[in-house]
Amino acid sequence: MSVLIYGIAGALILLVVWDAFITVLSTSGGGPLTNWWTQNIWGALLRIHRRRSIHGILGLTGPAMLIGVILLWYLLLSAGWYLIFAVHRDSVISNSTGAATDLMQKFYFIGTTLSSVGYGDYVPSTFPWTLISNLASLTATLVITTALSYFLPVLSAGIERKQTAEAIFGVGQCTDEFIEAAWVGRSRGTLDNYILNSVLSRVDQLSHRHLAYPILHFFHSPSPDKSTSRAILLLSDSIFLVGKGTNIEDRPPASLLRLAERTIDNYVDLTDSGVASPEDGNSDEFPDSLSLEVLKNHDLKVVSDKEFQAATAEYLPKRKRLIMLCDMDGWGIDDDQRC
Repeated sequence: MSVLIYGIAGALILLVVWDAFITVLSTSGGGPLTNWWTQNIWGALLRIHRRRSIHGILGLTGPAMLIGVILLWYLLLSAGWYLIFAVHRDSVISNSTGAATDLMQKFYFIGTTLSSVGYGDYVPSTFPWTLISNLASLTATLVITTALSYFLPVLSAGIERKQTAEAIFGVGQCTDEFIEAAWVGRSRGTLDNYILNSVLSRVDQLSHRHLAYPILHFFHSPSPDKSTSRAILLLSDSIFLVGKGTNIEDRPPASLLRLAERTIDNYVDLTDSGVASPEDGNSDEFPDSLSLEVLKNHDLKVVSDKEFQAATAEYLPKRKRLIMLCDMDGWGIDDDQRC
């Protein structure tokens, strides 16, 4: 029986240490435990949200999960070390009387040891319990300290998400506005500088933030104007229109278009974690905002319908993935359209 308990305790401790290491120190995503419970909770909330809007609750979920990750690690560590000390009656004794402690007193001892408070009223009896007690305190210190240092970068990255969305929506709320502000007439050179110096660099940086801090997937903005997923869909649609819908002489430089497409592709690849699946039944259809009429309204020369349809078929798979990211973020592509 003791061997089984030791096995369970060891598995809990190793799971926490490994999960914390992968989540905090690795740049390849979250640990298995963190991914499992956060994705399941987010998926359940999205299912509720699709029936009845709960943007306010979704907006609090990311920060709550960030706190929950640390609390879960602490509780599992406490459970693992408690099981180890609970097996033996004399593992922990009273410092004043030398008497063996009961299970509740051992639980109290584990709490003070892992939190590094160490009041000293209960102490490990003899070797090896003194060594095990020090090891328990060391693992808790490493895990909790590392986890707390995870807070500020994640919160900073959450602010970057909103700033990226604001930067894109600041140009336009839809493709028509975006193209008019960034590419038409005397502003025709603005798109080059704006994307190269601002938007694309923000999107690329945010892509790697999502990879390093997967919990960012659950930082939902209740305001559509600060939704990164909607903003990058708008950016991608606008780049597609000016890059594939206009004649060559009216297009941005080819090098710029390649950079924009690769940056958006990279964002999709690094942020598509499969938390949820898209439920937008119209994702195979192009909206009016992506028709050649948008370009014609601005007196831009356009390609033939056949050429545009071929480009559309090529672009559609990427756009569907962008729509899925909107759905995973709790925003439908038609939510609060401004144009």
